[in-house]
Amino acid sequence: MAGEAITTSGSFVSTGATVTIPLVYSPDWFKVINLTAAAAPVNSIGYVYEWWASMSYNNALITSWTGAQPAIVTEMAFTQAGVQALAGANGIIYYDNQYPQINGIFQSTAISNATPPVVTVASTAGMFTGGSVRLTANTAAGLAGGLLQLAGMDFTITVINGTTFSLNSMPPIVPGTVIGVQFLGYPAISGFQPRNKYITAMRAEPTNLAQTTITFSVTHGYSVGEILRLYVPAIPQNLGYYVTIPLVAYTATVVAVGIADVSGYTNTVTVDMNAAAFGGTFIFPLTGIAANVNYQWAYAVPFGENTAVAEALNAPVLQDSVTDKSTRGVILQAGNRSPAGRNLDLILWMAGTAGLPND
Repeated sequence: MAGEAITTSGSFVSTGATVTIPLVYSPDWFKVINLTAAAAPVNSIGYVYEWWASMSYNNALITSWTGAQPAIVTEMAFTQAGVQALAGANGIIYYDNQYPQINGIFQSTAISNATPPVVTVASTAGMFTGGSVRLTANTAAGLAGGLLQLAGMDFTITVINGTTFSLNSMPPIVPGTVIGVQFLGYPAISGFQPRNKYITAMRAEPTNLAQTTITFSVTHGYSVGEILRLYVPAIPQNLGYYVTIPLVAYTATVVAVGIADVSGYTNTVTVDMNAAAFGGTFIFPLTGIAANVNYQWAYAVPFGENTAVAEALNAPVLQDSVTDKSTRGVILQAGNRSPAGRNLDLILWMAGTAGLPND
C-alpha cells in the first residue's frame, strides 16, 4: 500500500467465531482479505476489509460481492456517527485494554433472573464476548427500571445473539427492564497492577472455613500471593449495601485463583480470611430500591504482595510489579460481511504504520 509500511501480517482459517489478534504497537491501519470469498463470488459476502485509525468504533471500508450476477461494491460498515450503514456488517475493532473504549449509551429492554442474568437490547452489533459493559441509570426510565443496584458497575459479558448478552459472574437477581448500557471493549487494566474490582459474591470455602472465595464482576487479573484490601459493607448479609453504615476494610492474601463459587463461576480468588470476619455470607442486592439511595458496593483494591505465600504455593513472585499485563490489538468478528469470515474461510491480515510519501 503506497505510503504505508506493513510491519505485521499473518493468516488463519476461520472457525466462524470472533478472532483476537494481539499487536505490540498501535497500528495506523489494518487490512483483512478473505481469500476464500475473493475466489468464489457469492452475493452479499465481503472479502476485503480496510480500517484506519481515524475511523469510528467497529468500522471498516468493506468490499463485497453483490447482485444476482455478483459485482463489486465498497461500502462503510458504519457511519462516523456510529450508525450501521451496511446491514449485518461488522468492521475492525482496535483495542488497548489500558484504556476502555468509550461508546454511546443505549437502553436495555429486559434483564432476566437467569444464572448469569441475560440482558436484552436492540442490537449487540460491535459487542463481543470477553468485552465489558458499564451499566448506568442515565434516564428516568432507568431510574424506574428496578436495577439501580447495578448502576455504575462494570461487567465482563458473553454475547449470546444479535440482541442479548449475559453478565458473567453475576448471581441471579430480581428481573428488571430498563438500564443504560455502555460497551467498553476489554476490561481496562493498568500495565503493572490490576485495578479495583467490584465483588458480586463471597462465601466460606466448604473444605477450609479459614478461607473465603470472592467473585468479581469483571475479569480480575489477580494472582496468588497478591495482597488485597477488601471493602465490605458492615453487615453484608443484609443485601450488601448501605446508606449510613460505612464500608469496613479488611486485608487478605490471595492463596488460590479460579475456584468455582456457588454459581459455578471461576472468575474468583480465594483469600486467607474466614468469611465470619465479613459478617457471614455476602448477598448481592437482588433488586434496586429508592432512587435517592447511595449504594455502597463491596470491592477489592490490590496494594502489595506476600512473597512468602507465593513462594510456598510455588507461584511466581512480584507478578503485579514486573509483568506488564496490558494488551492491544484488533478484534475481528465473524459473519458474511465481517472480517473473521465464515467457517473454514482462509483469512489473510496485515497491519502497519503510516510511511513516508516515497516509501
